[in-house]
Amino acid sequence: LSEKDRMILEGRILDDEKSTLQELSDRLGLSKERVRQIENKLRERLRTFLLGQAGGEIEEWLEEQGYETNES
Repeated sequence: LSEKDRMILEGRILDDEKSTLQELSDRLGLSKERVRQIENKLRERLRTFLLGQAGGEIEEWLEEQGYETNES
């Protein structure tokens, strides 16, 4: 991951206290929309990785959490 991607992943997904789009936008010098687009790309990459690692178990959990999977 690039430094920018890592900051967005941590700030929007991994940290207990989530950063706002505005906070990350200001920190990275990007628009809020661009931060949101990168966040969505990272979520998809993470989902794909987890599905590849844990297969059906994680797919079922993701569906329970309201996320779409390829099977949905």
